Amino acid sequence: MNRGLTISILIIGLVILSPAQDRKQVLRGRGEDSGEVSRARPRAQDPKRLEPKTERKEKRPAEKEQGPSRKDTESHSERNRPKGVPADSGQDLPQATPVHKPQEQSGKRSDQRRVFETVKEGLNGARIGSFAELLAPQVHVNLKGGETGYFSSGQAYYVLENYFQAKKISGLEFSTLEESGLTPYATGSAGFHHKGSRETAQVYVSLSQLGDRWVITQIKIY
Repeated sequence: MNRGLTISILIIGLVILSPAQDRKQVLRGRGEDSGEVSRARPRAQDPKRLEPKTERKEKRPAEKEQGPSRKDTESHSERNRPKGVPADSGQDLPQATPVHKPQEQSGKRSDQRRVFETVKEGLNGARIGSFAELLAPQVHVNLKGGETGYFSSGQAYYVLENYFQAKKISGLEFSTLEESGLTPYATGSAGFHHKGSRETAQVYVSLSQLGDRWVITQIKIY
């Protein structure tokens, strides 16, 4: 009876002790595993050390603004070069036509007025010689009751001289002066005396520029 009881107690003790030993072995195994893991795990490295090294480039100072390059200037001149003129021909590009200044215009008008004034005084006094030098190389003459046509300066002088010996003009005044354009002109009325009778005549004088002076190209009395 006691022997059987003793055996039962031993069996119960083995049953109680075996789970505790098994638990210690499990915990010990876990500890060994954790140690192996801790030994195998690498140390965390500094993130700054992991960054790749970059070379620092020195900033260059900003370049100064420069004017148009020679290439740009040459391309601009090529665009403005007339057709048919090679780039290396040495010919200069055509220059813009100069604009006449107001002083030049006023100078031309004063010259025209002097010619008209000389013609007026010469016709009023029947002195054709006073403006003979102002006759153009070819003058168109149209005289009321006289000759009509184109004459050289010498022929026009004699035609006018003969005409005003027989017919006199007095009181001539130019009422219209057209000083613009290439052929300025003046028109007016005058008293026309012929064989004791008096009539009214219209006078027309036009000019053109010959070199640097103005000359008479047409005289018309009608």
